[in-house]
Amino acid sequence: MAKTSAERQREYRDKLKKEGKRQMLVTITNDDWDLGFKAGKESAPSKAPSDADGMSWYSGYIEGKAARGKD
Repeated sequence: MAKTSAERQREYRDKLKKEGKRQMLVTITNDDWDLGFKAGKESAPSKAPSDADGMSWYSGYIEGKAARGKD
């Protein structure tokens, strides 16, 4: 019989644990990501505003920088 999704997920978590790894959840704020994307695409300095979520902003910045010239 085929394994359930829950069984496969449990096996995957156990495998990661044995390898000394762990899963993480990262939440990205859309507005801050969009601001970072725009800055990256426009070649603005890579400094997130103090009121922005840094992880979201830098994630958008990296994607924006990668998107330069692809339009």
